[in-house]
Amino acid sequence: MIKYKLLAMDLDGTAVNNAGDLGEKTRAAFKKARAQGCLICFVSGRRDVDMRTLYSQMQQVDYLILNNGGKLIDWQRGTILENECVEKADAQRLVEFCLQNSYILQIMGDHNGFWATNILSERTENYSRALGASPVKYCSFNEIPCGIEGFVAFQAGEKILRFIEEQSLSLWGVESEPGCYDIMPANVTKWRGIARLAERLHVNSSEIITAGNYYNDVEMLEKAGIGVAVANALDVVKRAAAYVTESDNNSDAMAELIQKFVLHP
Repeated sequence: MIKYKLLAMDLDGTAVNNAGDLGEKTRAAFKKARAQGCLICFVSGRRDVDMRTLYSQMQQVDYLILNNGGKLIDWQRGTILENECVEKADAQRLVEFCLQNSYILQIMGDHNGFWATNILSERTENYSRALGASPVKYCSFNEIPCGIEGFVAFQAGEKILRFIEEQSLSLWGVESEPGCYDIMPANVTKWRGIARLAERLHVNSSEIITAGNYYNDVEMLEKAGIGVAVANALDVVKRAAAYVTESDNNSDAMAELIQKFVLHP
C-alpha cells in the first residue's frame, strides 16, 4: 500500500513552468503516481477562466481546488463538489468602495467562468490576449449577474485589504504573486479546501503531500503529512517545508517530488 494517497500542489511557480505549462517529465510522473494509487490535485488561486490554457495538459489530474480553496472540482467526472461564494452584502460594499476610489477590482463569478473588471488596465489586456478571453466591464454592483467566488486586486491591494479589515467584512486577502492580491470568503484557505477533499476521499492528513512556492502555500505545507517547497520558493515557504526540491518549477520539480516520495517512499 502506498504511503501517500493524495498529492496536492500549487500551480504557478510550482507545478507549471514560467510559460504556464506542465513539463513532459511532470506529466509522465503524474501518470506513474496515479498508476500506484496516488491521486493528483491542483490547488491554486486561479479561477475557472485562468485554467483555460491548461485544459489540454490535464489528462492525469483527478481534482482541482481553485479560488485558493473555495472551489472543489472532480476533474475526471467534470463535476463541482463544493463552491464557497462571497456574501452579497460584503461583496457590494467592497465593489462600491473600489468604484468610488477608482481601484482596480476584478470579479470572478460562479457561472460559466464569469470574469469582470471595473478598469481595463494594460496588465489585464495583456492577460486577456494570453487567455484568449476578455473580462466584462462593470460600472456598478447591480451589473454583476451571478454569485461572486472572489476578487483580484492589483495596484491598490493593500488599501483594499485595509478597508476589508476596518469594515469587518467576512473576507480576507493574500498576495498570490508580486502585486496581485486574491480576495475570498473569510473561511477559505488552500489547506481547508484540501482537508474537505480529503474528508470526501477518506484520506488522512498524514497521507497527503503538498507542494508550493508562495505565501498562500505555507499553511498547507505545514499541515500535510509532508510539505514540499520547490527550489524557487520564497524563503518563508522553504522554512515551512519538510523538504526542498533541488529542481525549480522550470525543471520539473514535481517529477522529482514524485520520484522521491511516491514511487520510492
